[in-house]
Amino acid sequence: MQPGPEERKRFRVIFSLGAHNEEKDAEIIESLVKKHAPDFYATELPRFGEEKDIAKKGLRSVIETADKFIDIGKFERKEAETVDKYGLKPVFSEAFEFADRDGLIKLLEPRRNELELIRSAVKNFATGKWKEAVDTYRTMVEKKAARLKAKEENLFNAITALAEKHPGKAVLVRFGWAHTLPSIRLKRVKNIEVKRVFDSYPQVYGYDDEALRRAIHGKEVTDELAAKALAEILIGGNIPYKNVRHATRIACSRIMLEKFALEDFKRVSSEAQGSSMLMHAALAKTVEAKGKPFPRDEKELAALVKKHYPRFRFIE
Repeated sequence: MQPGPEERKRFRVIFSLGAHNEEKDAEIIESLVKKHAPDFYATELPRFGEEKDIAKKGLRSVIETADKFIDIGKFERKEAETVDKYGLKPVFSEAFEFADRDGLIKLLEPRRNELELIRSAVKNFATGKWKEAVDTYRTMVEKKAARLKAKEENLFNAITALAEKHPGKAVLVRFGWAHTLPSIRLKRVKNIEVKRVFDSYPQVYGYDDEALRRAIHGKEVTDELAAKALAEILIGGNIPYKNVRHATRIACSRIMLEKFALEDFKRVSSEAQGSSMLMHAALAKTVEAKGKPFPRDEKELAALVKKHYPRFRFIE
């Protein structure tokens, strides 16, 4: 059956939600472009630089400008390459007019503050101050949630404006796992059709992601969830990951910390005695004592994830 006139005018929004840590994470963008033929592309990259340069060079212009001041990740480079290859018009949820160091410092300052809070939380944890550790982590999550909510509001406004101006067109949105709220809101807007695609199935959220999503939705981040999120961040360095994608590592962390309780967090904090080495050793010992041994290599990691999530796979 052919769609009616009204249905043909609907603006399509394809949300691609997943990791943006490595080049492999960006490969799904091309397959979604081929499948859905979008006209626009919404990125988490800020619009850093002049609009006329971006209009002329595409997303590559943002990469070239930012490259003067910071190291741009492999995901962002592959993302820009794909978007420009298919001639998609970029849509931004953050913007800085001037391509200078002051503009970049302003952009990065909130992110740097969040990193400092994480470092402070880890330091508190390693020196026996478990309560200060979870409180500091929670403060970081609340600040990050406020920043991301502003980004989400900008994205929502940008897409509704596009839908009004370009009925019948489509936008592909590539954002992190935590950004589910804009798609929920856009589903309620007349003449907008929303499709959501995750990188992996089933979608497994880490404890850090879970805490952030709860904060974005205005829900409580408990001491136990904050403790598990911090533990997840800490054990990440002990999980082999050279050739393992981010989503698989997160699934592994989730499995290993499933039985990790607040009392365990307190005990590990007291045993650390201000030593990073002792902290990691005590954490590993506690996790393994609960029947979740650290995978010794990537093969064991994959087997662990497959055992707990038999249908786990990546969407190509």
